[in-house]
Order: sequence, then structure tokens, then C-alpha cells
Amino acid sequence: MAESLLFTYGAPKPINGIQLITQPIPTYEPEEVGVEFLGNPVNPLDFPVIHGKYPTKPKSTITGQDGEQWVIPGSDAAGRIIQISSAVSNLAVDDLVILRAHYRGTWRTHAVFMEEDLILVPSTVKLHLASILRMGIASAYFLLREYHNLEPGDWIIQNAATGTISHFVYQLARYMASKSLA
Repeated sequence: MAESLLFTYGAPKPINGIQLITQPIPTYEPEEVGVEFLGNPVNPLDFPVIHGKYPTKPKSTITGQDGEQWVIPGSDAAGRIIQISSAVSNLAVDDLVILRAHYRGTWRTHAVFMEEDLILVPSTVKLHLASILRMGIASAYFLLREYHNLEPGDWIIQNAATGTISHFVYQLARYMASKSLA
């Protein structure tokens, strides 16, 4: 059986309406991957999202036993692949993965995703470290590679660079032979 921790989205005190539900492990369609989450850290940004005070909305909802739409919060987690279809080509059962995008609902034990929604983590990375990759390291990397493909000698200018992501941007930019001003 699978479990999900549910909240009422945007409520003044979402903790008052918290629900833990049990349901069958989700089934998957062609090109989908079944994941069992094993490390689900709490990101401080999860709380403004639950309260409805963050520009990005949660992407995972479920209909509760009362018929109401409930939000499954969470952005960060690492999990093992437990099932794949024959159309999945770059992942295998037992691979360690993290999610490519934020707010996909990681406060649950099991979920189904498309192959392109997952990032393969090397098997040498410990679970507790893999589960926090999305919090800073991966975000910084994607800023430098997917938002704009940083080249050696390029400059990065960061305004109010005091957070975790900005520290990783600085470190990765130096590693990529680029320059950073914060």
C-alpha cells in the first residue's frame, strides 16, 4: 500500500486539515515509471507553497476520502524505481532518481512519473544526499546549464546572493571556468 500526506491548499492553518491516506500503489501506463520515495526531506519553501503564498502552485493533488481535492506537497526526494514499462529506455528498476521539477508532491511513499520527469543519480551517491540535490545543487546547475548554457569565461552576476542556491551557483561557475560577482 502507498501513503500520502495531504493538506488543504491555501488554508490559513493547513496543519489543521492534515490527512494521511492509504491507497493502492499507483499503476503505470506506457512510458511511465513507478517510484518508491525513500528520502523525503522538508524544504523550507514547502510551507509558503502549502499556504498558497508562493508563486508556484503544487502540481500533485488527490481526491480525499471526503471528496475534496487535497494537495500532496513536497519538492525534494530521492527514490528507487520499482516498475517501468518497455517504452522506458534510460532507466531501470532499482535506479536511484530525483525529480527534475519542483512541487511534484514528494510527501508520499509512491508515485508515477514520465521518464523525462526523473534524473538518474549515480549509485555511489548516498540516499540522504541524493534527497537534497534539488534544494540547491541541482537548481544551481540547471540555472547554469538549462536556463543559459554557461561557457568558460562567461560572467555570472548575482543580486542579493545570500542563499544556498547562490552559493552553489558561485562554486559551480568557478568549476566551469566562469567568473561570478555576487
